[in-house]
Amino acid sequence: MLRARKKISKKELKHDPLLEMIFRVETFFRNYSKEIGYGAIGVVALVIVGVMLMNSKSEAEVDAATAVGIAQFKYVTGDFQDAIVRLEDALRKYPGTDAATQGLFYLGSANYQTNNKDDAEKYFRDFLDENSDDALLVASAYAGIAAVREDNDDFTEAANFYREAADKAESQFQVEMYTISAVRNFHKSGRSEIALKLITNMLDDDKVSFETKNSAEYLKSIISTEKG
Repeated sequence: MLRARKKISKKELKHDPLLEMIFRVETFFRNYSKEIGYGAIGVVALVIVGVMLMNSKSEAEVDAATAVGIAQFKYVTGDFQDAIVRLEDALRKYPGTDAATQGLFYLGSANYQTNNKDDAEKYFRDFLDENSDDALLVASAYAGIAAVREDNDDFTEAANFYREAADKAESQFQVEMYTISAVRNFHKSGRSEIALKLITNMLDDDKVSFETKNSAEYLKSIISTEKG
């Protein structure tokens, strides 16, 4: 039997606060804690820039990697507007570079954080059109589009994009989080049967974490009660 858990209010169910921070946490820190100090952030940013530079094959790639790396640092320290300006400049100066492709994703994330939702969705879609091989960013871009759709009360589209994000994700954490978000949006769109089916699959999956199963059980109780 699952242990007692903190109940989630319907307001919290409607819009998961985690979505507000998902891009900053997942796409830059990856396995780092949200509480990481700014000194360590600088080290991480420098490492990322260094790796991009070592993998660069041209002067343009080196310059693009440097510019995008600085913008990433601005992004993770919360200076989203400066990050947007730097990323837009990098895209203009270094089109077609690998770093510029990654910059599209961060432009989407930074615009989402500054409540420019239409621009955020555009850059997420542009990033996906570039066919990046970074599975984490690809899954997060689909989730970014889903978050914009959810904020616009387009719950069916949001659910479908969250489901696509879960399908593209390689990490179990992403799979679980995006599936829960898909469930929430399928329910809000009136497609409770699909929501319940996804929850049942999660509860039967041994790979799903205890915490996620707790959330799934609570969602199931809400949906079942409202469904009658």
